[in-house]
Amino acid sequence: ELTGKYPDHLPIEQAVYKLLIPSPPIRRAIRESLDEAIGTSTINKPTVVALHPRIEHDMLLHDICNEFMQLNLTKIFDSIRLMPKFDLLFVAVSKALVDGKPPDKMNRYKDLMRIALENKIVLNQARNYGVFGSKDQKGIPMLESGTSTTRKIEFPVMEQRNSNGLEVVTAKSLRVTELVASVVNFFTALEADAFVGVRGSTFSQDVFSVRYYQHQDRGDGVGENNFVVGPNGMRQLF
Repeated sequence: ELTGKYPDHLPIEQAVYKLLIPSPPIRRAIRESLDEAIGTSTINKPTVVALHPRIEHDMLLHDICNEFMQLNLTKIFDSIRLMPKFDLLFVAVSKALVDGKPPDKMNRYKDLMRIALENKIVLNQARNYGVFGSKDQKGIPMLESGTSTTRKIEFPVMEQRNSNGLEVVTAKSLRVTELVASVVNFFTALEADAFVGVRGSTFSQDVFSVRYYQHQDRGDGVGENNFVVGPNGMRQLF
């Protein structure tokens, strides 16, 4: 149960969690994407909330895990609306599995089809007008998907033919764009001021754990800003 005292991990697990930090190229790209998403602003240190809603089509159809999750993005946003003021919402979500055509299997479940369509509409509205925004009122800026950030990353590697020189490679050239995008999403969520995840997700569970242990020794309170959103609303994890 994701409430109360965090369950202890083995010492080796805690050590690994504390050592997980992004490489300089990834950190620079994340920072650049966050700055671009916020736009021209006088905010010196914007407050960023990261959200992993897990509303992709495959999860809507997951018979076991989806009973622990809130499948409706509108209701997830309603829960986030109650949080203290923030300047940017980062959403870790697969565009293809929200915007794309639902699998044929979903045609047998009218309620899920309705939710999938609503989620797509709500996500697109947030893209166009900001979270909680509309045609008449600008909402909070939203950044999603590590794919666009991944395109900015250049990794320096030692040239095989020249041991004294470096060459630059990209995720695309290495054919690992989706993998690096997942890493970017993970570290963006780690460094956010608050994280909202879901029960039953390995991604959320790992973000919860790393944030907790990395901030435990710092005493800055950020590691406590972890929230679980589910069918009954949102609650603080720790």
